[in-house]
Amino acid sequence: MQCSPSSEQKVEEARESIEQDIRKEKEEAAKELRELRDDINNRMDILSQKIATASDNSKRELEETRNELEEQRERVEESLNEVEKSSDEAWDDIKRRAKETGDDVKLKFQQLGERIDALFDKE
Repeated sequence: MQCSPSSEQKVEEARESIEQDIRKEKEEAAKELRELRDDINNRMDILSQKIATASDNSKRELEETRNELEEQRERVEESLNEVEKSSDEAWDDIKRRAKETGDDVKLKFQQLGERIDALFDKE
């Protein structure tokens, strides 16, 4: 049995709509990950400036914190790369992992931010 031209057209329109939705979701996920990466980079820049003038004890703690931020930035970069290269077929899994990574890194970033603020208060 053959589909009528209008049925084929409806199927094609539905497929195009799904693909457009996936593209929008990918763009949004990538945007959120880039913003998180930029926030981490900004905090790392501040840390680097602070390290330059910190006492030896504070410098060590600030460097450890900066290293932890670098690890979190790498996680974000990996997730961003995965989002940008993902196929439409694998999108649901990639989207879930990107969200988990983003949520985990945001929590860690917040905790590190509190630690950084405490270190700045010591100086």
